[in-house]
Amino acid sequence: MFIGLIKYTTLSILLFTASVCSAFDTSSYVTIDKFIDENPSQKQLMTSFSDLVSSYAIPVGLRMEKPVKIAAIYPGIQKSNYWKDSVTSMEMRLDELGIRHETSRFFQ
Repeated sequence: MFIGLIKYTTLSILLFTASVCSAFDTSSYVTIDKFIDENPSQKQLMTSFSDLVSSYAIPVGLRMEKPVKIAAIYPGIQKSNYWKDSVTSMEMRLDELGIRHETSRFFQ
């Protein structure tokens, strides 16, 4: 009986989570291509930014007494790893730049 209750509860949670995740309306999202079509001046800005973040990091060479403290707050239920990957990417870039940091991650 107890095992059946656990299976039922687990299945209920999974179904609820799946329904919440699929309930998000993405019809109002704007694709990058559409944004560029509507804002052609942004194309060069995006290219410059992409070149900058893709280039080798040049360490800042500053002596830091304390690490930078960062709080990353992002949704716990999501369809992709976007937020997790973005925070990880930021941490790696800070390491490349020689910037000491402490990151606390919070899921909402």
